[in-house]
Amino acid sequence: MKHWEIAMKSRLTSLSTPVKRMKRLFAVAALSIFAMAPNAQAAGGLSSDRGEVNGIELRQGSNVLLSDQNFLSSSSLCSAIYSAPARDAFRDMVFGLASSVSNSLPDGVRFVRQRFDLSPGCSARVAYTGNELSVLVSLPRNIYFTNITTPTILGQYADPAVSVDFDVVATAKVNIPSNPQAGLTLGPFSFKVSKIDPQGQNLTGDVGIGVAKLVDNLGGFGFAQQLRTGFIFPFDPINVNLSRFANMVGERGRNARLLNDYDTARKLVVLNLDPTSSGQQPIAHVSAFQGGWQTVTDQNGHYILILQITTPIVSTLIPDLNVTGQFINTDGATQYNGTLQGIIPRGMRTLYYNYWQPGIKAGGKGQFTLSNDGQSISGEGLSMGKDTFIWNGTRTQGKRVCPSGMRGENCEEMIVN
Repeated sequence: MKHWEIAMKSRLTSLSTPVKRMKRLFAVAALSIFAMAPNAQAAGGLSSDRGEVNGIELRQGSNVLLSDQNFLSSSSLCSAIYSAPARDAFRDMVFGLASSVSNSLPDGVRFVRQRFDLSPGCSARVAYTGNELSVLVSLPRNIYFTNITTPTILGQYADPAVSVDFDVVATAKVNIPSNPQAGLTLGPFSFKVSKIDPQGQNLTGDVGIGVAKLVDNLGGFGFAQQLRTGFIFPFDPINVNLSRFANMVGERGRNARLLNDYDTARKLVVLNLDPTSSGQQPIAHVSAFQGGWQTVTDQNGHYILILQITTPIVSTLIPDLNVTGQFINTDGATQYNGTLQGIIPRGMRTLYYNYWQPGIKAGGKGQFTLSNDGQSISGEGLSMGKDTFIWNGTRTQGKRVCPSGMRGENCEEMIVN
């Protein structure tokens, strides 16, 4: 029998611990299981800057091609979030994060009888800032409930009941390009989860002692950390409607320039396809990401980056594009060689990637944006050690490189164009 089982069963012979001690011991257990860090302040709240947007209108000259005056309003976005499919998706996502903690616990200890209550206080704001829209969604006081099974003979009533409150703020951008062929698409959401607060519901004092002893041996499994790193929107509250505008802009704007303005009275972004500006320089296709790039970081590291788009492009309606790649250090520091995988969201010219450097057991994430002429990329990233970096590049011109797994004369046989 394990030492913590013996401790729990011996303690359960007497249930005389004072109430104050019981609460104190439960606090130790809850804080350990849910790996709570000091509360961070919520991300700002809703912005009060100018240009609140409720919808979009697309024009060609004086003709209105498409108009939806309400799909970006706070009420519409929050209605989408509160729809039954969205609530179910949020619940399943949070339960999935909790299961990664529950499955790491010792035998006989699990999260059971779970429930998730989505925030009742949703608020949202879309703001016009010139050539882009800034999206902010606030979901305060979401609550996750669970019981934690304990290996005792007392049954369910001895299982500690726990609730975890937390706030979520989500932000994203919609780029409004001047060239209609560059796409009109919502970028990925970023999330800030804060005010993570576990609370006890029914813990008996001596059970608390046993749980506290058990938790001391868990080794840092934390639901709080899962929330901070794994919370996502498991559905898209905007792109379903935004894609109607993007498709029409692409179809009707082949020989035009896309202008934008803000209608203060109606709180609308007005897009106008202007045929008089058709003499602009063509923008390179997003497939120009593929190939070789001669790159340099702000830490003076030089790399040949080779990217390959693995998603077939079979029509003008380009899907999300999956990308793989490798980068080779040209300063002779081969331990910094690595690989990356990422995605170019539909309608965008930005590659979002994760990278890995096995030689130094390091990695991180970042993004590259393709220039209009397709001859350069620029971007920034974040390493696992939380250090930020800048990484830019230009297209290679017959550069000889040594790809992964090749050495010596074989290096001279590969030329990246």
